[in-house]
Amino acid sequence: MNKVRDTTIRYGSVPARHFNRSNQSGDTRFVDVAFKTPFGPPRPGKPKGVGQAISVVVTPKGGVPAVAMAVDVKSTGFTLRARNADPTIEGDVAFDWLAVLGVFELDAPPLDARLSVLQAKHFGNFLDRHRWPRIWFSTSFDPSSPRVLLLTENDLNIQGDRNPAIVAVADELESLPGLQTDGFSVRATNVDTISGRSGFYAAAFTLGNPATPTGQETAEMWIDHGSEQNTEDYFRNVFPGTPYPVSPGGEDGDSRDFAIYFDRPFLTPPVVLATARETNAVVTIARDVTTHGFTLHARNSDSVARHALFYWIAIGCVEGCG
Repeated sequence: MNKVRDTTIRYGSVPARHFNRSNQSGDTRFVDVAFKTPFGPPRPGKPKGVGQAISVVVTPKGGVPAVAMAVDVKSTGFTLRARNADPTIEGDVAFDWLAVLGVFELDAPPLDARLSVLQAKHFGNFLDRHRWPRIWFSTSFDPSSPRVLLLTENDLNIQGDRNPAIVAVADELESLPGLQTDGFSVRATNVDTISGRSGFYAAAFTLGNPATPTGQETAEMWIDHGSEQNTEDYFRNVFPGTPYPVSPGGEDGDSRDFAIYFDRPFLTPPVVLATARETNAVVTIARDVTTHGFTLHARNSDSVARHALFYWIAIGCVEGCG
């Protein structure tokens, strides 16, 4: 866990690709993504039993509800795999991505960030859709640099209700095109077999100016990151083969829960972002987020058996005690 100014961060966008309907040829795409500047080496050793590695989160932008996966992440880049989870529509989808490694980088470009929490909405059964039409940033971004937006489903303040797997797609402010610096909208689709309420975490990033108030605040934010290897019982599941198998979507055993603990506590519960990794089209949900950790719920959205593997990134304003 480091301050943003002591963390190596890369971000960017992937141009739109066309996706056919789910379970048809062309419902899945692979795109190679290269970091403009490679990451340096991680910290040596295995503190707390887990070796440090780059974490990548990805969010679809416009188009159909595509489940994104970060495959073969290395210091020079990764492969984006994405699969359309909707059997009724096809369309073009772009993607925003964020990659993080908790090591200091000399002469790193300054960042500006905005964190948001989207209030929960109720979703009916499979393929029910909802919109958050206008989510405004607290302060506008500098228009001279493009920004990226990452989203992850949560169960914040949802009590006594189920939390279905929802795929969210980022977009511009509804009916206000060209105001990307001021806010965003979200379109979301239930890809689960159950109904229930869901909200979302959002985090936006762009190049910043350390002389501005928001640029100063971003540099002092705290960030932690990892993967399913940070779950409390990972050491029990590393042999034999790939851990955490899940059944095809819609069958018994198509989901798993993981208890994740932060390296150090935050002062207040952070924004948590998560994305499936390798070729496993699981939808990730950040549940029960506290100052010390969270539960990652992973549900397979694919029609074949997969494994519940994922990356996560937590971002908060102040380090806590404990």
